[in-house]
Amino acid sequence: MMHKIKNRAAFTLIELLAAMAVLAIMMLMFANIFSSSGKAWTSGTRRTEQNMNGRAVLEYMGKEIGQSIINTNGIVFQVEYDTSQTLSKKSYLFFNSALHCVAACGIDAGTPADGSNPDEARLINYYVSPQTDTDGFTHYQLMRAQSKDRTIIDTAYKQKPATWLTSTTQTGWSSSVMVDNITQFYVEANGNNSFKSSNLTPNQLPTYVDLIIGFLSEVDARKAQFLTGSTQTNYLNHAEKRFTRRIYLQNRTGYLPVP
Repeated sequence: MMHKIKNRAAFTLIELLAAMAVLAIMMLMFANIFSSSGKAWTSGTRRTEQNMNGRAVLEYMGKEIGQSIINTNGIVFQVEYDTSQTLSKKSYLFFNSALHCVAACGIDAGTPADGSNPDEARLINYYVSPQTDTDGFTHYQLMRAQSKDRTIIDTAYKQKPATWLTSTTQTGWSSSVMVDNITQFYVEANGNNSFKSSNLTPNQLPTYVDLIIGFLSEVDARKAQFLTGSTQTNYLNHAEKRFTRRIYLQNRTGYLPVP
């Protein structure tokens, strides 16, 4: 019995090329989708980290500044909008503030061991300082310097701010980084951007202090250092994460210097 063999038509070269072109286009579309999703995820992660860091820093600073104290012998609370850059350094195109106060931080349980130092006060300085890495990348850091040395604190109460606002690298001081890749640190006390002890009468602190901090992710900070002028400004306005907080202060008195 004979079977008839039917001829099956094969794909032509043109049809194969067309199919490959359609497949390539689809693969390119999927690659773009995955790439965009990855970039969105990375950007979202950076934003989340910035939000957490910004809120944590303002919470810490708010508690500390809110514990500011004064003495009848003098006032140790000062905000400087430092265009001279002797206290805070300029970051990008922004002049930064510097804030200095004495805060009553409670008992220091470690010294002495029995925690019998009930008036543990600290002289606090917040300022912006540049840091250049070995690869040439310059970033700006919001620094917190403190001194628990009673002699230094007592001297600060007895002297004008210009005298005790000296290098925080001296003996008796310790410093730490609060925020890296800072774009700006701006402080207003009672709505003024320059607040000095000479503006106050004895036993007086500002009613409130407004803190404004802005910072970048490290990726954005590295990009920003290669930009200049209005291009840099526009980029900072787009990439910067900015946080604000108002802190109300009580006019606490009663800290007694060591005789």
